[in-house]
Amino acid sequence: MPHAILPDVDQKNGDWRDQLFQDGYAIIKGAVPVERAAGYVEGMTQWLEKFPLGFDRNDPTTWTEEHLPAHIKGGMYHGYSVSHEKFVWDARLEPGVVDAFAKIWGTPNLLVSFDGINMTLPLPSSTRPKSPRWPHQDQDSTIRGFQCAQGIINLVDNGPEDGGLVVMRGSHKFNDEFFKSHSMEKKAKWGKVPDDWHGFDDEDVAWFEERGCETIKVEC
Repeated sequence: MPHAILPDVDQKNGDWRDQLFQDGYAIIKGAVPVERAAGYVEGMTQWLEKFPLGFDRNDPTTWTEEHLPAHIKGGMYHGYSVSHEKFVWDARLEPGVVDAFAKIWGTPNLLVSFDGINMTLPLPSSTRPKSPRWPHQDQDSTIRGFQCAQGIINLVDNGPEDGGLVVMRGSHKFNDEFFKSHSMEKKAKWGKVPDDWHGFDDEDVAWFEERGCETIKVEC
């Protein structure tokens, strides 16, 4: 498959792409119909219940680490080939999801990935596992320009106290400048990470903040 022609980020489209190119993120409402979104949540729940660890959706006392398969950050699952479960493929192929990426790249012929699922159970804050933030980008730090577009399919409403996506609005505009003056090497504190993952520490985040970028918890 030939490399995609990069989108013109200065062009006005009159839709959500204008916010994407301006702020670095956009919310596409109704990409997945409510009824099918509920079906995917059911698929995720049944997937957790298949493990012989005692998880029961109706018993909050089982919503604990020992009753759940291995995960990180309070509910992110990447193992067990979960990315190839039917409910994940069905969500990935939702017309509203495919259309969003087709509009970005100008073609329906897409190479896609889905690295996992996130099911954060509604535990009281006093018992919820604490997770430090991990600001990062999923584009190789040696690659310039807009080369990576990602999405999260929110299947239920996300409020300010829920898990979900956190972004640094406008930081994409300073990405090239940042890596001209900062090391592109992976820092040991992040452990073993892929080439297309780069973590930022507090000093790096402050650098973006000094240029007007703002940390935003996406609620939708």
